[in-house]
Formats: sequence, C-alpha cells, structure tokens
Amino acid sequence: MATRLVLHAVTPQKRFLERAAATLDAHGVVVLPTDGPYAFAALPGSRAALERIARIKGLDPDRKLYSLIVPDLSDVARYALVDNHAYRILRR
Repeated sequence: MATRLVLHAVTPQKRFLERAAATLDAHGVVVLPTDGPYAFAALPGSRAALERIARIKGLDPDRKLYSLIVPDLSDVARYALVDNHAYRILRR
C-alpha cells in the first residue's frame, strides 16, 4: 500500500520522517523527488526492497547495478567491493 508524505523543505514534520524511516526498516521502498526523475530508496541490505524496485522499474531482478548513497566515503566498504583504482576515483 502506498502512502504519500509531503515534507516541508525547511521544516519537515518529524512524524513523516519517522514514518519513512519505519518503511525502510520494514524492507519497504521510499520514492524521493530529485532534480530529474524520481529516485527509489531502500536499505542496502534489503533484498526484498531491491527486488521490489526492480519490479516497479521493470528490470531484471538479478540486476546488480544500483546507486548507493552513503554519508561518508569510509562507509562504501560496508556495502560494496571497491578496488584501489575505483576508490581513488571516488575520493576525488
């Protein structure tokens, strides 16, 4: 079931943020507006959420290419294997 939450850009309501976080914790998917197309967000370790994103977008569920947003570059290693060359590029 989908629920639409409209957040104020400057003063978002805490209960809406908590509801979005609870959706992610429950292996759900959150849709975020961007300056281009909408983005789908899920917890990186949630196979169910990643499979749902693949279904929504009509992608092969075995597709392993997803964007990853982390708060700090040091967090990348928690979710992805990155060789030294790629790490140097990310660091730049």
